[in-house]
Amino acid sequence: MPFALVAGFLLLACSASQCVPGDQESGSGVLFATPFFVACTLGILRLLLALWRGARPELGMRWLPGLCGVWVSFVLGLGAMVYLGVKADSYALEEAFSLAGMAFALVGSLVLGLTLIVWRVWLAVRPASAFTWAWLPPTLLLVLPALPMATGATQDAMDFMLVPWALGGFFGAPVSGLMLIALLIEAGVRRSRARRAASAVTAPPPPPPPPPQAS
Repeated sequence: MPFALVAGFLLLACSASQCVPGDQESGSGVLFATPFFVACTLGILRLLLALWRGARPELGMRWLPGLCGVWVSFVLGLGAMVYLGVKADSYALEEAFSLAGMAFALVGSLVLGLTLIVWRVWLAVRPASAFTWAWLPPTLLLVLPALPMATGATQDAMDFMLVPWALGGFFGAPVSGLMLIALLIEAGVRRSRARRAASAVTAPPPPPPPPPQAS
């Protein structure tokens, strides 16, 4: 989280001084970072599932969609870096790798925060699939714009995407952290209540009182 704040400050400072990174380098960096923050998001959802199962054992999470998402994003990110290395010079490739670290902190924090919101709403509406698919809409929303940028099909798109990526990640990092803590506490409280309720149901009945003594 602190790195996300520093990265956001640096990108916002670059924006103020009109030294915004190029579209192709920025898009390639975001794509290269995507599988790593998607994997982290899936891990956090798995942690929440482990806590929620104590209260609702019927909940589950299918790993195949998440693993496919990590694999596809890894192929896209690696392909973007290879394409950039062929089309541009080594300096552009080096800049893209440095931007990937910022993207992991900024875009990853924003994806995590939006995923937690989507997951909590999804859990209330369709709990059976909430843990499996909640990560997908925020990831598509924030990562898809990087595809045309990485191919060089856009011009000055980073001037627009700097707002959701950098500014959203800058303010989203602490909010995502607080939100995660609150959701972990909620899951732990629900787990504890379910265990206490189960213990009360399975506890043996108290022994009958002794018969009154005859006077």
